[in-house]
Amino acid sequence: MEDIDIIDFGGLKKTKKTDPSKKKKKKVVKEEKKEEKKEEEVKECEKTEEVEKKEVAETEKVEKVEKVVKEVEKRDWKDPFTYDFMLERIRGQLQEKKPELAEKIKFVMKVPQVGKIPGKRSAWTNFGDICKVMKRAPEHVC
Repeated sequence: MEDIDIIDFGGLKKTKKTDPSKKKKKKVVKEEKKEEKKEEEVKECEKTEEVEKKEVAETEKVEKVEKVVKEVEKRDWKDPFTYDFMLERIRGQLQEKKPELAEKIKFVMKVPQVGKIPGKRSAWTNFGDICKVMKRAPEHVC
């Protein structure tokens, strides 16, 4: 029995036994934090995109105003907004934004047929047809 060495365990620290459920909770919390960081990054990217869109819209507005100012500068300063100028401007804007409204649509109006009713009265017989051609309700035409 002399060959047995005595091992001294006094210098070793006692290790704590950890609950495996606590480790899982820590992992879940870490994953949630990572997801929150990703969501924050996405929100920041969306904010920067919105800011860029606003800046582009503002520059477009400035360019339009500068264009109008140049048109006005070309004209006489006594009366810069004449009727013809404003009419041309509206037509141009309609052509750019809604070309279907700027097209001239011609339709043929029927000749009103008027007849006499006994007494001093007269009657318009094809009033409903004319309202249909104009695409208006008869109540609005009267």
